[in-house]
Amino acid sequence: MPQNFTNKSQEAIQNAQLIANENGQHQIDPPHLFLVLINEDEGVVVSIFKKLNAQVEEIKNNTQSLIDDLSKQPIGAQGMGQVTLSQATLYVLQNANNEAQKMKDEFISVEHLLL
Repeated sequence: MPQNFTNKSQEAIQNAQLIANENGQHQIDPPHLFLVLINEDEGVVVSIFKKLNAQVEEIKNNTQSLIDDLSKQPIGAQGMGQVTLSQATLYVLQNANNEAQKMKDEFISVEHLLL
């Protein structure tokens, strides 16, 4: 996994872990990460979606529905707070790294995560 994340993108990954925990899931999947990005009302992702005239609230609700449909881990089966990255999320992070390199950016930002 790449190590050169901006503070905002590190926070997004940490908050995705919290969302996974709150939903009884043992791994961070792309919808967890996306929900964090789309919940940042003053963030760049919401700004982009608003410029595209997207229905941000509907996107949030649909993303939460995806999270609700992910499998849940019984409490105590893996222990609280022990959340791992899914293969799909690792793929997202690697692609974000690739996008940052293509753009000749030193760090992986929220924009790269969205791409």
